[in-house]
Amino acid sequence: MKIIEKILFYGLIATLFISLFVDQEIIFPFVTSKAYLFYIIIDILLLCYLILLTKRPLYPQKNKLLFVFIALIILGWFFDLFGVSFKSSFWGNYERMVGIYTAFHFLAYLWMLLSVFNTRIKYYKLLNISLIVSILVSIYGILQKFAVPIFGILQTRDYRISATFGNPAYLAGWLLFFIFIAVYLFIKNKNKYWRSLYIISLIINLLALNWTVTRGAILGLVAGVLAILLYLVLFYKTKKIKIISASLLILIILFASSVFVFKDSSFVKNTPALNRMSQISLTDSTTASRLALWKMSITAAKDKPIVGYGTNNIRIPLDKYHDYNLIEDWFDSSHNKFFDELLAHGIIGFVLQIGFFIWLLIAILKKRKKDILGNMALFGLLIAYLTQALFIFDSFIVGLSFIFVLGFLFVKLRDSKQEIIFKKTIPIYIVIPLLIAISWMAIFVYTNSQIPAKKIITAHSTVNSDINQTIDNYQELSSELYFNFDILAPAIAETTMIVFENPNKYTNVQLQNFVEVLSQIYNKAIDDTGNYSKFYINIAKLYQLIDQRSGLDNSQESIDLLNTALEHSPGRIDIYYALAQGYFLTGDISAAENSLQTALELEVRQGDVYHKLAEIQARKGDTAQAIYSIRQAMIFDKEYEFTDLESFAQIFIKREAWQSVLEVFLIMDEIKPNNIDTFVNIALTYGNLGDKDKAIEWINKVLEIDPTKQEQVNEFINNL
Repeated sequence: MKIIEKILFYGLIATLFISLFVDQEIIFPFVTSKAYLFYIIIDILLLCYLILLTKRPLYPQKNKLLFVFIALIILGWFFDLFGVSFKSSFWGNYERMVGIYTAFHFLAYLWMLLSVFNTRIKYYKLLNISLIVSILVSIYGILQKFAVPIFGILQTRDYRISATFGNPAYLAGWLLFFIFIAVYLFIKNKNKYWRSLYIISLIINLLALNWTVTRGAILGLVAGVLAILLYLVLFYKTKKIKIISASLLILIILFASSVFVFKDSSFVKNTPALNRMSQISLTDSTTASRLALWKMSITAAKDKPIVGYGTNNIRIPLDKYHDYNLIEDWFDSSHNKFFDELLAHGIIGFVLQIGFFIWLLIAILKKRKKDILGNMALFGLLIAYLTQALFIFDSFIVGLSFIFVLGFLFVKLRDSKQEIIFKKTIPIYIVIPLLIAISWMAIFVYTNSQIPAKKIITAHSTVNSDINQTIDNYQELSSELYFNFDILAPAIAETTMIVFENPNKYTNVQLQNFVEVLSQIYNKAIDDTGNYSKFYINIAKLYQLIDQRSGLDNSQESIDLLNTALEHSPGRIDIYYALAQGYFLTGDISAAENSLQTALELEVRQGDVYHKLAEIQARKGDTAQAIYSIRQAMIFDKEYEFTDLESFAQIFIKREAWQSVLEVFLIMDEIKPNNIDTFVNIALTYGNLGDKDKAIEWINKVLEIDPTKQEQVNEFINNL
C-alpha cells in the first residue's frame, strides 16, 4: 500500500507540470494534449485512491464550501439532461475540452487533493511547485517573444505570446493565479531564499502577462490590486497603512484614467499592454462585439430561462439570435463566464454560480482576523479571476488551475477541527466494479477520442497520391469517433476543396465514394451539435461546389438542407445567400432572386445582399437591374474593389449590354478617379454605343494625366 500511496502523492504533484506539455502530433495540440494527459493521470490516481480506501479512510475534512460546490456541479449535469445535445454537454470537443467528462475529472482531482494535501502546510508545497512551473512557462513565452532559436520553443508570428497554451488569453488568465499566489506566499513564508524566488516569479509572470496583451486579464490584475488596496483601507488596523493604501488606490485610478487621456503618447504606444488598454471604448470593435454578444445571450436565455441549453450547446442560441453587426459570424461562447452559465443552465445556474462566488468572498473576509494579509492576497486573487472571467470563457487549463486554487481556499477557510467526511473503509466488492468502470471508460476515451485526434491531422495526407486511402482514412475516423464530428467536418471540408479543385484526376466512383463519406460525417456533426446551422450551410455549399466542378448532382439535397437550416435559424443570412446560389445552379433564377429579396427584409448586411443580387441578375441577363443593385449595395456601404466591378463588366460585355458596361466603368471612375485605364474603357464603351463625341471627351482626359500618350490618343480618335 505504501507504493500506491506514493503513486497518489507524486501523481498529484505531477498534475502541476501539465501546463508545460504539448504534443504537436494531435489536433488542437495546446489544448488536447494537456487534457488527455490530465485524464490519464487522474484515471490512474483514481484507481490507486479507490484501492487505498479499502484499507483506510482517506477523505477530505467536512467542508460546507466543498459540499455546495459539488452540489452545484452535479445540478448542472442534471440540467444538461434537458439541454439541446447531452452528448455534446458530456464530451465537449477537441477545441475546448470542457464538458461533464472533464468536470468529473476536475472533481476527482479536487477530492483527492483535499484528501492527501489536507492541511495548509502540505498544500504550501504544491503552491511552491506550481509557482516554479509558472516561471518555466513564462520564460518559455518570453523566449517566444524574442524568437530565441532554442530547440522545443514553438515560434509564433503573433506579437502576443502564448507560451505552451497556443492562445494569449489562456496564458494570461492562467498567469493571474500565480501572480497572486506569489504575493500570498511572500506574505506567509519568511525564508529569504523562498521570498527571493517569489519576487522573481512575480516579475517574470508580470512581464509575460504584459506581453500577452490580453485586456481582460490585465483588467483582472488591476481589479485585483484595487481590491487589495480597498481591503487594506477597510480592514487593516494601522492608520499609516490605511493612508498609504488609499493614496495608492487613488494613484492607480488616476494612472488608469491617464492611459486613455494620453493614449497617443509614445510611452503608452510603446507599452503593448497599455496601448491595447487605451483602445477600449464603446466604439472599439472588440468591446462592441462583447456587448453585442451579451445582448444576444440575454435575448437567447429567454427561450430556455429555467434550465438552459446545456453545457457546450451555447452556439445554438447564439446562432439563432446572431447580430450581424458583429465582425465574426460564428460563436460558441458569449465570452463571459456568467452569461455562458446563464445560457447553459438558465437563471437557476446563473444565480447559484454568482451566489457561490459571493459566499466564497464573504468567507475570505470573515476569516480575515486570523490572517489579515494572507486573506488580502486571496481576496485579490478571486476578484482578479472573476473580473477576467467577464471577458472570456473558461478554458481547460484555466479551469484546471481554478480547481487547484479552489482546493487551497477550501483547506484554508474550513474549520481546522473538522472531522473527515467518512470514517470507514469501502468494501472491496464495491471498489472492484468502480475500478472496472473507470478502466473501461479510460479505454473507451483513448480508442474513440484520443487516437482519432491524432489521425485527423493526417487523414488528408494521401489525397494527391491515393484518394482511395483518403476515403478509407475518413471512413475509419467516422467509425472510430464517438463524438467530435464538429471538428472532423471542417477537416474533411478542406480535403473536399483539394479533391474538387481538379476532379478529373479521379473516377466518378471515387468521387461518389468521397461524397458519401463527406455526407456521413456532416450528418453526424449536425446530430452532435443539435442542428447547428453552420454545418447545414457548409455541407450545402460543398454540394454546390461539387456539382459545379464534377458531373455529380446534389442540388436538391443542398436546397433541402438549407431550408431545414432556416427552420432552426431563420435569421441566419448566410442561409439565404447559399439558397440563392443553389436555386441559380438549378436554373430557378426567380427563386434565387426571391431568396435574396427575403434576405433584404432582415435589414442586415444589405450591401452584401444587394451585391449578391446583382451577381444573380447579371448572370440572368437583367443588366439594368444588376446596375441598380450595385448602386444600392454602395448606398448600404458595400466597398467595391476594381476586380469585383471588372467581373460585372466582363459579363455585360459578353452580352453586348454596352449601356450597363458604361455604368460599371463610370462607377469605377467614382471609386477611383483619374485612372487612365478607366478613362480608356469608358471611351471604348462610348465608341461601342456610337457616341463619338463622348468617346473623344473621355479619351482626352488621358492627356490631362499623361501628356506622353498623345500618339495613342490620336490613333484612338482616328479609329473612331
